Amino acid sequence: MTKRRGLGRGLEQLIPPGAPSLEGPEGGAPTREILISEIAPNPLQPRTHFDPSELEALAQSIREYGVLQPLVVERDGIAFRLVAGERRLRASQLAGLATVPVVVRPVGPERARLEMALVENLQRSDISPLDEARAFTRLCDEFGLTQDGVARQLGRSRSGVANTMRLLSATPEVQRALEQDQISAAHARALLAVADPALQAKTLLHVVARHLSVRETERLVARLANRRQQAGRPERPVAGPEIKALETALARRLSTRVRITPGARGRGRVVIEYFSTDELNGICETLGVEL
Repeated sequence: MTKRRGLGRGLEQLIPPGAPSLEGPEGGAPTREILISEIAPNPLQPRTHFDPSELEALAQSIREYGVLQPLVVERDGIAFRLVAGERRLRASQLAGLATVPVVVRPVGPERARLEMALVENLQRSDISPLDEARAFTRLCDEFGLTQDGVARQLGRSRSGVANTMRLLSATPEVQRALEQDQISAAHARALLAVADPALQAKTLLHVVARHLSVRETERLVARLANRRQQAGRPERPVAGPEIKALETALARRLSTRVRITPGARGRGRVVIEYFSTDELNGICETLGVEL
């Protein structure tokens, strides 16, 4: 089932003052029929993958009932540029239509076109996590929005936007598996904790082959991190006979128990124990320490 995501107050911010509603003819925006050949694609379309079976299903619906929701376009010289409705346009072409209903709307700067296309996708059909990440990143890199700004525009949480954008730092193998629905976005985020690219790709193969859940993947990644941490720790030197002899000599000299624990790089710890205040005073006198 396709989940509809709430856009909150961000939707109003995407529509220039005085522009018609995004709801099409029911909202009062006039529609007209134009030739499909007159519509240029949106160069900022965030979606890069369209499922052929879903497009064919939509095309069959269009053959039977027509295009129920107009496309949104803007003037581009004597022709038009698509703003929102890429799936409907492609399905209409598959259905063999010559014309489609559109709402002609002045949109303004390129950022508004990208934002409107993204909003349209989020409202009507799930967009892949990687396509979302690319669109969010483009809004930040090319149009100067912060992650907070993207979140406000789309009615999302900042952490949700940040976690989505992090998917682009996954290895190509992980991104490919995510695109092919072999793993979920939550799996991919868990695998991001594996910093080494080769090990991340190897871990992915294990996750896919064993059909691991997200929780199982997180536990696997945690075990790998712990092993690497243990392997990176220098071995602690074992107390040799010289250390043992020194412990005995100090114990005799101070008349109490002494433990020497060697550490790495010539460092270590000397523990002198005492069992009464008088014994502590005696140790201080032996060491020449006055309180």
